[in-house]
Amino acid sequence: MFGWPAGRWLVGVAGLVLVGVGIYHVYKGVTKHFLKEIDLAQAPPSATRLVTRLGQVGYPGKGIALGVVGGLFVWAAVTFDPEKASGLDGALRTILDAPFGQFLLTLVALGIAAFGAYLLVRARYPERT
Repeated sequence: MFGWPAGRWLVGVAGLVLVGVGIYHVYKGVTKHFLKEIDLAQAPPSATRLVTRLGQVGYPGKGIALGVVGGLFVWAAVTFDPEKASGLDGALRTILDAPFGQFLLTLVALGIAAFGAYLLVRARYPERT
């Protein structure tokens, strides 16, 4: 993609979009905004708590992972180094190499797993219209 006309800018813009989506996912999890998308009127209280907690952990976990991937894209565009524009595996490796990397990576992994569990539980309930 770097070889395309304006390829460096496209990578940078794609990275900024990913960072923005990641920030939105963190916001959505922290504010419980995701609950506005699900009709939990017929759900028992235990299911409502489960969906809420999984979303509160899962959305920020996914958001952080997307934000790191986007940050790597932006960094690759700024430094003009295509090797730095890695995907999710590179982002996770970057987290691992950071101070307290194993702890941080464990938190992100738990967040991504919680997001997957949230989607499984959420599939049981209809979307709000």
